[in-house]
Amino acid sequence: MSRPGQSPRGAQAACLARGAADWLLDGATADPADLSLYHGPAGVVLALHEAHQHFGDDRYGRAARGAYALSAQAGGIEDCSLYFGLAGIAVALRALGRGRRRQPGARPGS
Repeated sequence: MSRPGQSPRGAQAACLARGAADWLLDGATADPADLSLYHGPAGVVLALHEAHQHFGDDRYGRAARGAYALSAQAGGIEDCSLYFGLAGIAVALRALGRGRRRQPGARPGS
């Protein structure tokens, strides 16, 4: 799946990235009790969202949309760190929000 002008190393990297995203879709499970960016659904969702942005494969985008449940569950998290707490969950949710288009005249956050 190389693009014209893409180096063999670039093609290999793209193949590895697609394989990793497929692995996440095919059954890599995150601990539902741990929402963290490091090894919870926030990290999985962020990776799938970025795979969707890079490859344009709707399978990754559909899987990433399940992350909106994260915001509902994040209220009970007390850790504020990037990898294990609220900051990481916020990074994942913010990345997902970037892909949405706002209606003209809509206020941020709406």
